[in-house]
Amino acid sequence: MVLVAHGWQKWSTNSLASTADGFAAMGVPLPGVSATVAAGVELGGGLLLLLGLLTPVAGVLVAAVMAGAWWFAHRGAGVLASDGGGELVAVIGLLALVLAAVGPGRLSLDALLGRGRAVSPAGAPAARPAADARPRS
Repeated sequence: MVLVAHGWQKWSTNSLASTADGFAAMGVPLPGVSATVAAGVELGGGLLLLLGLLTPVAGVLVAAVMAGAWWFAHRGAGVLASDGGGELVAVIGLLALVLAAVGPGRLSLDALLGRGRAVSPAGAPAARPAADARPRS
């Protein structure tokens, strides 16, 4: 939800032009393009992660945008977000990578559509029976 809010803020509240101006002041390359990409990935990627749809792709894109946010806006500012640090973008980026790696889980659109790993009811990857598995007495 945090990603969706930040993406919406860039599109609507602040405007892409204002976001691009801020990116230019931070030294972000191609600030107009970068603002559009950041806003799109935050808004769209955030929605995709919430829905568990195209999770690996969304996770990697979100992590890349968060890495850029850390590099251009938070690097060298400490840890805590209240001091301008990168704790929030680090947590979001790492979580997005974890979701990309392990998948969205059984209550996701990816699972509903039959994409991703088979997951047991307990949430662990389902065991696949061996080809020659026979019941033993």
